[in-house]
Amino acid sequence: METLIGITVIALSLALGIPFYRKHKRQKLMNSTAPNEWETFLHEEVPYLDKLPPQDRKKLWGLIHIFLDEIEFIPCQGLIMEDRIRVAIAAQACLLTLKNPTQKHFNSLNTIYVYPDAFKSNIEQSEGSFVSSEESIRLGQSIRGSIVLSWNSCRKGASNFHDGQNVIFHEFAHQLDQEHGSADGVPILQERSAYLDWGKIMYKKFLWLREKKKKHQDTLIDPYGALNEAEFFAVCTECFFEKPQQLKKKHPHIYRVMENYYGLNPIELI
Repeated sequence: METLIGITVIALSLALGIPFYRKHKRQKLMNSTAPNEWETFLHEEVPYLDKLPPQDRKKLWGLIHIFLDEIEFIPCQGLIMEDRIRVAIAAQACLLTLKNPTQKHFNSLNTIYVYPDAFKSNIEQSEGSFVSSEESIRLGQSIRGSIVLSWNSCRKGASNFHDGQNVIFHEFAHQLDQEHGSADGVPILQERSAYLDWGKIMYKKFLWLREKKKKHQDTLIDPYGALNEAEFFAVCTECFFEKPQQLKKKHPHIYRVMENYYGLNPIELI
């Protein structure tokens, strides 16, 4: 009986203590200053972030410190992991949570695998009771708890901020989507009414994109988003940050729900 009580006390202590310790450590890291070398890396690799207001930039650095403290980076295929790589990836990922009212951190993400370039990945596809595996070449991949990235693609996405293509925004949007357990194209929102608004607008536009793709018609939003609603959210995130003016003009309702979710107006970064 005493042993059982002891185990229970330890379990409760851990359950209460770990979240408190994590919160305290995060608060401390939020006030950390960036080494000059990291500032240089950010300027060279992600120049568009130079346009962030000083207060937002300070907060971004705090989020970057937390991100780098909690998430492990694993180099693949001979890539040498450097702070330049870690900082560049973390900065763009944390832009998605900088003013996000519901998701401040990537709480479910543990590991980021980084390849020098495109990598091979096996994707399982199911049709009825039949499951097949198909190998494909990819630039990024996200499953709950881990992300795989091509560093070459990451650099291209950051250097050309207005082409609508950014593998970091894409894959980390999937992580935000997966925070509640499944990737369904609906991240955690602030209010119940926001889910109704989101579903009405995003599902309607998802069906619209599918029709456009079937007819081989050009669209501002990447047609890859017609694959499913999770991919639609990811490509809309890319478009929101990289082509905000065009998105606001052509799809104002999508722009509005994205702006409400991310808490940012990326037009200010142009």
